[in-house]
Formats: sequence, C-alpha cells, structure tokens
Amino acid sequence: DAHCAKPRLGVTSGDLTEIGMISGDLTEIGMISGDLSEIGKVSPTEPVLGNLSFFAVFDGHGGARAAEFSGERLAELLASDRRALLEDPQAALSSALARTEEEWHKLAMDEELMDGTTAAVALIDKTTKKCVVGNIGDSEVLLGTRRMEGEPVFETLTEVHHLKRNPSEADRITEVGGRIWKGRLGHPRINPMVISLSVSRAIGDVFFKDVKYTHGQNSGLVADPWITCVDVCGEDVIEQFLVIGCDGLWDTVTYQEVSDYVFLQLGNGQTPQVISEGLVNLASAAGSSDNITAIVVLLVG
Repeated sequence: DAHCAKPRLGVTSGDLTEIGMISGDLTEIGMISGDLSEIGKVSPTEPVLGNLSFFAVFDGHGGARAAEFSGERLAELLASDRRALLEDPQAALSSALARTEEEWHKLAMDEELMDGTTAAVALIDKTTKKCVVGNIGDSEVLLGTRRMEGEPVFETLTEVHHLKRNPSEADRITEVGGRIWKGRLGHPRINPMVISLSVSRAIGDVFFKDVKYTHGQNSGLVADPWITCVDVCGEDVIEQFLVIGCDGLWDTVTYQEVSDYVFLQLGNGQTPQVISEGLVNLASAAGSSDNITAIVVLLVG
C-alpha cells in the first residue's frame, strides 16, 4: 500500500547544490523536517514541526536580503507556534507569511532596503496525508501523481501573480488604480520605463508599498498569499512528487514537460537530487536566462 514516508528530496539552485538552507544568487531555499533541523525554542530531541515537513523557495529581486530574511523568518514563525500549525496549518501559514511581510517591511524601512521576494511554500503532514501550499508571486508548486489505474497526471497547486500570465491580477491592479505598462506593474508616481515589476504580489518592495515612496497612491502590489490544501499519499498512489521552482524554471519549461521528465527519470531509477539537477539543465537548454531553482520532493515511490 502507498504511504507517506519520510520525503526524499533533491535541490538545485544554479551551480549550487546542497540540502539545508541555501542562498544561491537571489534565491533562498528552506527545508525543515522534524529530524533534519532544530529551529526555534524546542528540545533537540523534539521534532521542530511535529509531523510536518517544510519546503520552500524564495526568489528575490533587486537584492538577496528579502529572500534570505523571509526564508529564515517564516520557518521560525511556523516553528514558534506548533499548536496553531498542527490545528490549522492553512491559517498558520497565512499568518506566518503576513508576519514575515510585516517584519520585513519595518526592517526595510529602517535600513532603506528596496528589494523583494516571491515565495512558494509546501507543508506536508505525513500522518494526515495532507499537503498545504502557499505562494506569493510567480514561484510555483506542481504535484505529480501516478495511481495503480490510469496515466500519470499533474496539477498546479499555486496561483501565478504575474500580469502577463494572470488576467485576474491585471484586473485587480486596474481596479485599485494601479498602473500596468507592457505587462508589468508600474510605480504609481515614477515613469514605469524607469521602474516596474514583473510580479503583482511579493514580500517586500517597500518602494511600491510605503506611503513615503508612493505618496498615498496605490500601486496594487500586495503580499496576500494563495493558499490551498490537497490530499496526498492515497492508498492507490504508486508514485507522487512535488516540484517547487522559481520562474526561471516555469518560464521556459511547461508543466507537462516538467511532469513527464520527472516521471521518466523516476522510472529510470534516478534520485530526486539528480532529477532536480536535470530540471535546471532542461530550463537552461530551453533558453532560461534567469536564475533557476528546483526542489523535487518524492512523496511516494
């Protein structure tokens, strides 16, 4: 029978490969499992997140500080209130992301830090067989599943907060009086030819949010996350995995291509680490000029 065993994973960020906390280029990768890390005020023998495992990609723009801060702080906030996390992981993740945005905003204003970051986060509960996913911006999560009967399938678990790829986000920006320029989010006061963003949601980017820089004009940029919860590790599942990646992966490789590639490589006996490296090479060969980060988490297989 299928079961949600200890997740096996592979992580690749450009030329940097490691398991743990990585900062490669402008991307921060976070991973916590009860027996992998001790974060927060807990006993070394006590699982940090109980039955939950945490995987995330934070893809920074305009600098690395927001991505680094968010990766570390979000993990700390989740670990600091495990009762809330275990009772309602969706609400806990939403609250922790909001706190991360609030604390970064204050730090950024104090130190005049103008960078921002996207986020894609997955929390896996190995006992309830649930996967909670949240994202802000254009870092995304894909779930691939092969059951005993039927063909392999995939589903995206995230919402893309990008004006060119999500018409509803463009409508939202327009409704609040924001400016759109060539599919990008323009600054409310400065010519968008000078400064604009490709994403419509991000942690940070205080230059687009704080009244000091916007003079009270709404740019439309927010850090409100998309959050969902799905069942994983069903009894009839024989292979299942997550792929968490930044836009450097998804901009040049389709969801179908990513799913097909991972299933093929799993069938060839490759490890998640080797598969994650292959995804980065696939995106690079397809023409991606951005930093490329991919996490492959094997749930069943």
